[in-house]
Amino acid sequence: MPFRYLRDPVFLTCLAAYFLNWTLEEFSLSPVLAQCYLNDLICIPFWIPIMVCVAKKLGWRSHDCRPDIIEIVIPLIMFAAVFEVILPSTAMFRNRTIADPYDVQCYVLGAVVANWLWRRMYDTHTASAS
Repeated sequence: MPFRYLRDPVFLTCLAAYFLNWTLEEFSLSPVLAQCYLNDLICIPFWIPIMVCVAKKLGWRSHDCRPDIIEIVIPLIMFAAVFEVILPSTAMFRNRTIADPYDVQCYVLGAVVANWLWRRMYDTHTASAS
């Protein structure tokens, strides 16, 4: 089955979770754990479908298969480096961002779970065996 990009169930679930949590935060009803780590957990499964969709539109991606491991690991490393190492160490963002190793763990967990789900949903041999 071809990857569904912006109609992918994992992407849509992350999008819904973000807006649900945002709405709950507006009414001070969001759990503290969700306030601190939900966005980090859904970051990779949210952004990967957008990134591979753009790559496909630009002709940089020649197939419609699920994201492969390199398409997941490179953004994972980039997000971790930029948001947990580079920005917290710059003068401009020092007071606005905090380097948190738990954020990186959430990025990794989100990437691992998304990759597992995408393999289950899109790999033909796995989908037909279920």
